[in-house]
Amino acid sequence: MEEIDILNDKKTNCEEMDSEKQTPDDILKVLGKSNHFLLSCIILTGLSWTVLSMTGLNAAFITQTCTNCTTMISIVDEWGLRDSKSYLADLTTTGFMVGNMVGGALVAQYADKYGRKPVFLLCLAGITFSGILAAFSTNIETFFVCRLFQGVFYTGGALVGWVLGYECAPLQLRCFTNVLFGLTWVLGYCMVAPLAYISSTWRWLIVYTSFPNIILALICYLYLPESLYYLVSEGRSAEIKDWLRRADPKNFNNVRSLEPAQIVHTKITQEKPRSLISELLKYKIFIVYTSVLIYLWICDTFIYFGLSLYSTHLAGNVYVNYLLMGLVEVPAYILSPIAMNKYGRKFVLSGTHILAALSFAGLIFCSEGNTVTIALWMLGKFSISCSFMSIYVYASEIFPTNIRNLSIGFCETLSRIGGILAPYVTTLGRIWPSLPMVVLGFISLLGGLLVFIMPETLNKPLPSTIHEISTRDERDSV
Repeated sequence: MEEIDILNDKKTNCEEMDSEKQTPDDILKVLGKSNHFLLSCIILTGLSWTVLSMTGLNAAFITQTCTNCTTMISIVDEWGLRDSKSYLADLTTTGFMVGNMVGGALVAQYADKYGRKPVFLLCLAGITFSGILAAFSTNIETFFVCRLFQGVFYTGGALVGWVLGYECAPLQLRCFTNVLFGLTWVLGYCMVAPLAYISSTWRWLIVYTSFPNIILALICYLYLPESLYYLVSEGRSAEIKDWLRRADPKNFNNVRSLEPAQIVHTKITQEKPRSLISELLKYKIFIVYTSVLIYLWICDTFIYFGLSLYSTHLAGNVYVNYLLMGLVEVPAYILSPIAMNKYGRKFVLSGTHILAALSFAGLIFCSEGNTVTIALWMLGKFSISCSFMSIYVYASEIFPTNIRNLSIGFCETLSRIGGILAPYVTTLGRIWPSLPMVVLGFISLLGGLLVFIMPETLNKPLPSTIHEISTRDERDSV
């Protein structure tokens, strides 16, 4: 009986496809979660996070003097960036993060104007070429500029790659897409360690971590389609027809026979997006919500990259320490969605920040080099990785539809302030060995406490306007 029902549903869907106007969401739903074309698109865009994380996290080795277990010559060794010049090594990573902020502000609008795919491919190619130029740098100034440009392309590749993958995912695969991108990020994170091990100098490590981007760009150029959402919004009939043919080559789902004129961007006229500032001024409580989310985003970015970059300064084998800090993210990305659905968004977001703060506090009283120290570091990294995944979900449910994209983009851009400051965690350690833990613990604890003033969003419909949120919160408080 169940098989008959499924077949009847499929038949009904096919008939509806012929008779009604369809949105990209409708088409993705009919194609389903087992469609090979959609799965290949999601996997290809997911792999972009593998090659991009290698580019972003190679700084853990190229800017450090890893005297405890490697013979690789870093920029610190080659250009004598010690003592009074030690800040220059950290400054190159700051330059990369500044590029992130610039890229986040600029690239999204180009992707909306010129398409996801061309901007995505350009960013991957740009990372490779700026990386090759960085490898041939003869001084710290040239290297800084090259890393700055890598940072611009890095954010563009990450954000547009995510959007392109997400826009190829039917609703049934959205959760899978989230986890996949997290796991592919960890894969790239961990690959930096063996690449650093086989690299004789930082120049080779830059090449090894930059070159895979152009390889992926070539593969995506040949096999990855443009986003159906973008094609429909631009009215590109020929490309829409080609997309439908590739997605349903045998017309099994009755998709290939659709005419582009039958596909519309949305069936419902949505409320026009408003200015974020005007909405905040109208509903004062939302200023508090937005401020807390901005703080959490900056806090998580600072702690995440601070821990990742500082891991090569821990006592013991630098490669093992770095790998452990990456591998601990795997259970974080898998368990975080489960915990959020079972215990609520607030509990997970607040609890992970407080747990991270406790682990940092414990590190103040631990001597370097023992197993407990590494375990506490891993606990802190696990907690903040859970929080990082949770905040994207939570923010999507806090911000209303009419300003959601604008608001999340605004928070994401400001979060780069945390990335800009992250390299200086190592500088804090030069002032007082326990100072990094004190700072990380304080800002993490503050973040955990601030979550208590936020509303719970579990099992509540996504709000369309701030007015809906204000009304809902007043009703919940009664």
